[in-house]
Amino acid sequence: MDTTDNAHLPSELEALVHRLKELITKDQIFNFSEVVSYLRLPAGTIRELIRFREIPCHKVGRRLLFRQSEVDRWLSRYRLRQRPHTGKSPTRTKADR
Repeated sequence: MDTTDNAHLPSELEALVHRLKELITKDQIFNFSEVVSYLRLPAGTIRELIRFREIPCHKVGRRLLFRQSEVDRWLSRYRLRQRPHTGKSPTRTKADR
């Protein structure tokens, strides 16, 4: 059976196969500086995320590579824990000093 012939598949499954092929062929690979630009984060922040294995990456020799699809998936799940902005700077207590 020829694997490129999808005539026997239902139309929904054929559409899914087509979409998967598009995703696989369009997945871009970023190096470190490209992922910094793509995410618009400081290089130090990306280094920390790598160090704590929070962002998906692949080490090839001495190079770190990032698949765009993995970075996008990670980004969609990543939540920054932010404090509500009150307009005031935090006050220090005696215990903080």
